[in-house]
Formats: sequence, C-alpha cells, structure tokens
Amino acid sequence: MIRHGLALHIADKDLEGSKLPKWWGFAYRKFNIRYTVLYPIPINLIVRYALKLYWLVYGWVATGGWKDKLDDAYWQGYNDGNTTREHHYERLARIIMGKE
Repeated sequence: MIRHGLALHIADKDLEGSKLPKWWGFAYRKFNIRYTVLYPIPINLIVRYALKLYWLVYGWVATGGWKDKLDDAYWQGYNDGNTTREHHYERLARIIMGKE
C-alpha cells in the first residue's frame, strides 16, 4: 500500500483475498500500473463522479463535429426513406434540373 496525499494506492497483488481497509472506498483504477485507488468513504464518491463527469464532458466535446455529421446523415436518410415515391422523384427531378 502506498499513501499518496489523501489517496491510498493498492497494487492488485496486495488485494488478492484480502479485505479493503476500514473506512476506505473504491474511487478508480489505474490500469496502466495495475493499482486500485481508494479514498476515505465520503470523498471516494466525489472523486469517482468528478472523474466520470470529466470523461463525459471530454467525450462530448471531442466528438462534437463528428457526431453532428452523423446526425445530419442519419436524419437525411430517415427523411428520404419516409417520403412518398412521388415526392422522391420530384426531388430528383429538381436536383437534375439544378433547382435544388
């Protein structure tokens, strides 16, 4: 076990078959070094949900442009598939004539 500030880092091999220390709760895992990070019980939930919120916001911001393009393509296909055949051919004629 390694104490790092308020956090307690425990290697996976130390946790095999043992109990967690009293009044410490799971916050997150460090997969690259195979550690479990524990915090005192009320703080572990704050840390856990702050990290969860961070990754949700990061994912939303990072994929914003790509997601908009996918949504536009989806709704274009949805609207094209739900129109009547006459409307579809009229739209194709307008496209061919250069009016759309």
